[in-house]
Amino acid sequence: MDRTLLDKQLAHIADSVSLLRRLAVIERLDADPVQLAFATYTLQTAVQAAIDVAAMMVSAVRSRAG
Repeated sequence: MDRTLLDKQLAHIADSVSLLRRLAVIERLDADPVQLAFATYTLQTAVQAAIDVAAMMVSAVRSRAG
């Protein structure tokens, strides 16, 4: 498992959550397309990073098993 890549993905998830907590205004998502686009993109990239982390972990477990 590439520990550097894993750390990078985990940092991206943490940074994304931090950005959403600081900058996203839930009440404005319906009325403000910029807020909606920001929140959507940030969530999508964080979810993709989580999927990538999960895939790395599954691959590492499988490589140890056989």
